[in-house]
Amino acid sequence: MLRILLCLVMVAFAGCSVLPGKGSAQAPQGDESFYTWVDDKGQLHSEPRKKKTPQITASSEKGDGKSDINPADYTPVEVVDARLAQKRLYAWTDDQGLNHVEEKDKPKPEDAPVPVVSSVVESENPFPATCCITLSLQNKLLLSELKTRSLSLEDYYHSDESFSHGAVVVDIDMPSPALRVQSFIRNNRVAVPDILLLDERYRVVHYFEAPLSHYVSESWFKFGYLQGLIGSEFLDGVRYLVITPGSKAGVLPLDENEVKITDFGFVTVFPDAPAL
Repeated sequence: MLRILLCLVMVAFAGCSVLPGKGSAQAPQGDESFYTWVDDKGQLHSEPRKKKTPQITASSEKGDGKSDINPADYTPVEVVDARLAQKRLYAWTDDQGLNHVEEKDKPKPEDAPVPVVSSVVESENPFPATCCITLSLQNKLLLSELKTRSLSLEDYYHSDESFSHGAVVVDIDMPSPALRVQSFIRNNRVAVPDILLLDERYRVVHYFEAPLSHYVSESWFKFGYLQGLIGSEFLDGVRYLVITPGSKAGVLPLDENEVKITDFGFVTVFPDAPAL
């Protein structure tokens, strides 16, 4: 009788522990650190519950709340912004479908050219409006080729109906902040020509009567010369420079010598503006 009663108690206990459904079941019993469960044969089992190990960070272990980041290892945002302001990023895709990004320096703005002040003074133009159209038929010298050449005016003057003594025409084929004209003194003689500036249609833009007024004394490596500087304020819209025999005559007292003014002499034209 006692055995039957014990079996009934075990069955009642199993009925309270088994969850609905076929197969094994789990149910927490007693201490939450153990699993207690009953199998299909009514046998009671108890197994320890697996504990989760908490992850402890380095900062929590130290407990001081300080960060391990070293500010010296990073570039301040102000420096990054300043660098980006000087850079340009170029992105493109090549023929194989690969993307590329290239960083280049931004082009620096070019400084505005410094105006060159002339040493010449403009004179009233004595020539008619159509005076220089005939010069369009004359051979011209290129300014870009005159940097190292000295012109003998006697070799280049060619007479025409407008200029009885001829003219040398220089094509200003390159940008230049100023034009420097020099006439060298040889055997106490010097040419002091007049100079005209023409536009591309051979119209007179400016006229200078005997503009070579600055004197440079002779040195051991160079003859003395007269010089005139035509600055940037006279070169706007100008295409041609014309050298023609001057209207002045007589002598010039230079270095205690009397230098005679002539039509012929040696002249240079430079596309630059060194100090006088």
